[in-house]
Amino acid sequence: MEQLNTREWSSWSGDIRFIPRSIERPHDEEELIQLIKSAAAGKRTIRAVGSSHSCSAIFKTNDILLSLEHFKAFYGSNSLSDEATVASGMTVEEVGNFLHSAGLAMGNTGHIDKQ
Repeated sequence: MEQLNTREWSSWSGDIRFIPRSIERPHDEEELIQLIKSAAAGKRTIRAVGSSHSCSAIFKTNDILLSLEHFKAFYGSNSLSDEATVASGMTVEEVGNFLHSAGLAMGNTGHIDKQ
C-alpha cells in the first residue's frame, strides 16, 4: 500500500487545506481491508477523498485520508437496462470514456469531468 505522511492535502481550488496523519492509497481490496481493520483496531478515523473537486470540507481529517485512485475498472454494462458497473476510484471522465465505448452515456454530469 502506498502511504504518504505529513503531506498537505488541498482541494483543487486550494480553498481547503489540511495535513492528515497519513494518506493511504491501497492498490487492491485486500490492502483496503487490512487498512480498515488496522484503523479499527487503533480506533483511528478514515475519511475517503475523491479527486478533491468538492467545495465541501467533508473529507478534511487529521487522521487517515483514503484515496481509492487505484480502484479503476469497468466491470460491464447492459445497454438494454442502460446500466454499467464501474469501480469507485474512477473520475467522471474515465467513466464517460468507458460508457461511450459501450454505446452508453450519463444523462447528466457536472461541468468538470475530472471529479
